[in-house]
Amino acid sequence: MEKKPYSLVTRIIVGSLGQEFMQLRKIGMWFAVARDPPTGFGLVASHVYEQTCRLRSGSLLRSFGGATCIPGAQSPARTGALSWQCEIPEVDRRGKGFGVPFKSWTHNSSTNKLISESVRSVPNAARKSPQANSNTRHPNTSGNISAEHLDYDANLKEDLANAFEAITTPGTFAAWEALPTTPPAGLHVDGVGNIALPLREGQLRQLIAQSHQAPFGRRSQTVIDESVRKTWEINRNQLRFLNPAWQGYVLDLCKRVATSLGIDGPIRSELYKMLIYEKGAMFKPHTDTEKTLGMFGTLIICLPSAHTGGEVVVKHNGQCKTLRTSDASQSFACWYSDVTHEVLPVQSGYRCVLTYNLAIQPDLPRPAASALGFQQELLRRTLKIWLRDLVTCDVESHLYYALEHEYTEAAMSLQALKAEDFARVQGIRDLTAELPFVVFLALLEKQEEGPVKQDWRGINCYHKRRRYQRDDGDANYDKVDDGRTHVIGYVIDTTHVVKSLHSLDGTIIANDFAFDMKMCIEEDPFLDINVTAEHFQPYTGNEGPEATHWYRRATLVIVPYESLGEYLSSCASDHEYQNINTHAALAYFGQMCTLGSVQKPLLDAINDLCRMDSSNHFSPAIQEDILKAALQHSHYELFQTVGERHKGKLPITFFDWAKEWLDGLPAADRVDKYHSWIPLLIRGYPSIATRLNAIESMSDPADYASVPQTEPRSAPWAAGLVRECIDMLFSATALPTEADASMVVSAIFKINDTWTKTSALLISIYECFPQPQAAAFLLACLSEIKTLGEAALVPLSDLQKLRRNLSVRIFTRERTPLNIIAASSHWNSQTRPKVTPKALVQFACDLCDMSSTHARDLLQPFIEEISTCSTRFSADDMSKFWMPFLYQLIPALASRGVVLETTPYQNLTRELSVSWLRKTLRSCPEAGINTRSRQVNCSCADCDDLNEFLQDTCQDVIRFKVAEAGRKHLTTKLVSAGITDKCRQHIERIGSPHTLVITKRHTLQQAIDKWERREKKLYADLANNIQPEHLVSLLGADDAVRIRWLAGLR
Repeated sequence: MEKKPYSLVTRIIVGSLGQEFMQLRKIGMWFAVARDPPTGFGLVASHVYEQTCRLRSGSLLRSFGGATCIPGAQSPARTGALSWQCEIPEVDRRGKGFGVPFKSWTHNSSTNKLISESVRSVPNAARKSPQANSNTRHPNTSGNISAEHLDYDANLKEDLANAFEAITTPGTFAAWEALPTTPPAGLHVDGVGNIALPLREGQLRQLIAQSHQAPFGRRSQTVIDESVRKTWEINRNQLRFLNPAWQGYVLDLCKRVATSLGIDGPIRSELYKMLIYEKGAMFKPHTDTEKTLGMFGTLIICLPSAHTGGEVVVKHNGQCKTLRTSDASQSFACWYSDVTHEVLPVQSGYRCVLTYNLAIQPDLPRPAASALGFQQELLRRTLKIWLRDLVTCDVESHLYYALEHEYTEAAMSLQALKAEDFARVQGIRDLTAELPFVVFLALLEKQEEGPVKQDWRGINCYHKRRRYQRDDGDANYDKVDDGRTHVIGYVIDTTHVVKSLHSLDGTIIANDFAFDMKMCIEEDPFLDINVTAEHFQPYTGNEGPEATHWYRRATLVIVPYESLGEYLSSCASDHEYQNINTHAALAYFGQMCTLGSVQKPLLDAINDLCRMDSSNHFSPAIQEDILKAALQHSHYELFQTVGERHKGKLPITFFDWAKEWLDGLPAADRVDKYHSWIPLLIRGYPSIATRLNAIESMSDPADYASVPQTEPRSAPWAAGLVRECIDMLFSATALPTEADASMVVSAIFKINDTWTKTSALLISIYECFPQPQAAAFLLACLSEIKTLGEAALVPLSDLQKLRRNLSVRIFTRERTPLNIIAASSHWNSQTRPKVTPKALVQFACDLCDMSSTHARDLLQPFIEEISTCSTRFSADDMSKFWMPFLYQLIPALASRGVVLETTPYQNLTRELSVSWLRKTLRSCPEAGINTRSRQVNCSCADCDDLNEFLQDTCQDVIRFKVAEAGRKHLTTKLVSAGITDKCRQHIERIGSPHTLVITKRHTLQQAIDKWERREKKLYADLANNIQPEHLVSLLGADDAVRIRWLAGLR
């Protein structure tokens, strides 16, 4: 090192460090200029910075770069590639100010020659004149410098490595966290009393009554202006905390604040105010002023009080965060004092917060958000150059940066990272808000196979643990319990895979896919690390011992948006894991799509990934999030890719959101989206009803014809889609269901066509579906036609004519009362178009009503057809459908004045009730042989005797005096035949061999008693569901009395 006398040091402005460097004008000192490239002047700046500021930030400045100038003195020759982003207002003896950043150089010269010959100005850079006041804070302008005129100090990998090494302090400029539990009770407000949590409106109104309008500072004045700040505040001298736990609660919060903001040391919190924001309350953008010695930031505790809105928008150095206090019952937020923040208007409810001033010891250098931003400058600059080169150069599409510590797969998340790893990952995570990058965490794995090395004695060689001292104990590997692993003599095969790829919250996105070692910032991230797991294969025949070693390294993955699709394609390229990895990646990106910072390259990547997924099984939530983002950013290709694959799983509520969002667009854009985008989604539903429901959601509440023709939701748009749905109804292979009927008929009526065309269309639907399974749909349509026709004021004669025409088409030769129930029972219980007793009763009532105004009786043939089929109805159908149908039909017809004493209704009641009793009750058990009792499946002599015993209703006990093998045989046969519930077994241990005793659990008398109880229940069901007078009319007085007697109703 060669020393030079201090003459004049050029004022260097780097972020907020201008003040510190200006201190050089006030001190006389010696300083050194280093010969060592490539750091050169950087060491000078580091030396000066440490001497003047007494902070542990020398490495930060060295990595970023600083510059000094010594006019009139020759500095030693230097050679180096240095990158500078600093302002040098005066650089020569004449005091001429460039005021611009200048680029890297490799040059041998004195300082004077360097400045005059090697400096190249950056066009359009911000020029600033020197300021005399050393206390002036200078904004960091380097983040706004275009990458066009920047270049690497060395290369992309080396610069990124240096940039990450420069980040040593964790933290962000603002943070928000939900609190899992309610703050301690005991808050007391003068004039109100003890405050109960959660806060209710009554108590909040009391608090407002004790508060005053919050002022704010404007220049040197304190003013009240509701256009700038509208909120209520209560001074701290009115607040008391009676619960001793509160002090510890706030102390714990301060520790969390220190972690979030990156403060190394204790924090002092000082209660400042209680603020109450009611609906409309807000605070325009501002920065906090110093209210106590050593203050560096603000903490707010949002007390539990239901509200919407009131978000805190914080901005610093081009970055923006939204802290949503309404997202949790209770939460806290914190930020540095030099951060600009704004409270958005509260939309509903009340937002109540306690504000604290955060401070450290006054004699210590004060933390600031700008200091955190300074650490990221070289990283920001390098990432910008990388983005530029992606377009014009052949550079890496993604990179893996090895973390310092070792982590298990379960610990791969931002919150679980340690020390420098946490700081660096958090630092680049913050930059992704302004630069189009995505970051992940990945566990890389290297597998090596080869023969085990042996010494001259033929003994296996081992090597000891080196860098790490942990084994994750994966079940697929052998544990290395003694800290030793075999040494592989020479490697036969090496493979590299990403064992697991994680989002920063720890969610696994992909597993076990190959990666290229050239994409690692470190040349070999597995160098000098221990074997994580080993599989050892000892001698096998003539083969010597072999070993397989696995090495693992936790890394940060940096992927530009432009390369995201390609990278995730490689994640899903492994055939075994393709769809699993793709689904996980899409779930991750579905969450990203909900952010306001979505950019087109990300949507392009999602589109590529969606096209890769051969399963098309996107979850509804993923579909909805991606489609919203595609629609909002007019990315039609992605919208089409996902929209054509939703297969009816897209929630119908999407269209409510879409209509509301589209209503805010200019007319031309809205028309384009309605005609070219929305129909694509509607056509993706296999259900006609769902399609029509979507059309209804996107249309105006009134019928289609009432909407002006110039609007996209007008009659032509909606009517065209409705007709398309009806055409699809005719050609669909899947039959429509009862649920489809309401939407289909409603849509047809809303087209507002002529009655002749409407009738013809409805008749064509009935002719199109002769299948028994369509009965439920057609019955529901008939009911809807009546309701909507009357509401539309269709002439009664025209409506009755259509309904009669359609009614006679319900039951045909192909579709009868017998097969409509049988067809339903063969369908899946959850999806079958099931005819209900209620629907069939309504149909009978409609026939009755139409018969009263027409010469032709439509009801009687229907009743007679059911009577004819009754003997062929199954016992299950009788119990579940036809008897409930009869019970509902009788009072419905009686209420319409139908005479029940007529033959058709008497026959129907008798046929259904007799058939039901006969098939359900069967005959009473009698003494003798019961041929239908269960038997054992064996023809040996003992089993033959056992089967005769089981059939004989008069014999209750049988004994088998046989050897143990014979007893086990009989017991086994009883179990396999499922008869153990009918018989009880025990062994009489008297004599030899012992005796197996089998006793029937149910005797003949027990069976008769059970049958009689069932008979009484069935007759009671009949008597209780048909009124006595109706029972007499339908079955006669004698049978009515008999039924009630058997039911036990005297």
